[in-house]
Amino acid sequence: MLEEIRSQSLLKGVRGRPPADREAIVDTLLRINQLVTDFPEIVEMDINPLMVYERGQGAMALDMRLVLKS
Repeated sequence: MLEEIRSQSLLKGVRGRPPADREAIVDTLLRINQLVTDFPEIVEMDINPLMVYERGQGAMALDMRLVLKS
C-alpha cells in the first residue's frame, strides 16, 4: 500500500532527510484494523496528522476523531 501513494518518495527520504519509519506506519495501520474489528461500533476514524519519525523512531497520532454508531 505504501508504494502506491503519491508521496511515497518522501517516505524514502529526500533532500537529505532520513527515511521515514515505514514499519511504524504499517504497525499503525494493522493496529487500527484490529481496533475497528474488535469494536464494530466504530463507524468513522480520522487521524490527522500521523507524525512519522525517522526509521526506528516510530510514529505518533497528533490528532484523532472517532465516530461511534448511535
